[in-house]
Amino acid sequence: MGDVDGKYWRFSFTAAGVISANWGCSPPGGLPIYGSSALLFVGSTDIYAFFATGSDLLPVTTSGGTGTFKLFGLKDNYPSAPGLQFSRSLAATTNVGGIASGERPSGAPSVAGDIVFYTTTVEDAATPAAVSSRLYGVTYAGGAAYDSDG
Repeated sequence: MGDVDGKYWRFSFTAAGVISANWGCSPPGGLPIYGSSALLFVGSTDIYAFFATGSDLLPVTTSGGTGTFKLFGLKDNYPSAPGLQFSRSLAATTNVGGIASGERPSGAPSVAGDIVFYTTTVEDAATPAAVSSRLYGVTYAGGAAYDSDG
């Protein structure tokens, strides 16, 4: 799970429910992680976690409401720290007179097969009523999904 300091944590529990080990990593950027994560199991040993920093629900006037938010994919290398599989920067979000201008994550990622889907909201302070959305589809390794033209 992520925290508001931009760190991502993994907790291991024993059969009795006691934490037997925990570790964290700090993905590049250090921006808050508000949304849920998605997990993908590849085979019997490889585990991947996907999440995004930031949220389109935050007012731009609050801490963490602006910045260059990112989409992340991590590979669980337990018992070692997780490895960064990929990251994708979104268009920087700025505060223009209390109105967001940029791109922010709008929901938790979803996994279908070996493809991860992220949704974002794109706002422009010059036309605040013209909010649009984007859907990103990437493979668990970080490559473009459904790319037919390179």
